[in-house]
Amino acid sequence: MTATARKARHRDRKTKGLSVLDVEVDLTEVTDALVEAGYLPEWDSHDRSKIEQALSRALVDLTKVTRSKLRKLVEV
Repeated sequence: MTATARKARHRDRKTKGLSVLDVEVDLTEVTDALVEAGYLPEWDSHDRSKIEQALSRALVDLTKVTRSKLRKLVEV
């Protein structure tokens, strides 16, 4: 990928309020959890790109659920 393309992707993420994080995880545990939760088909469990996409979807859903629970607590 060229420097220009990397810069464009960075600007696009920034515009959308997104960030790329380096996080150290046990890949086997995370992959197994994503498969069990239905975020990742088992046949994609060795494809790093598919794992990253599935983890991103799972984190978005986790954020939504957590915020929803917090709102309910505040309303009480």
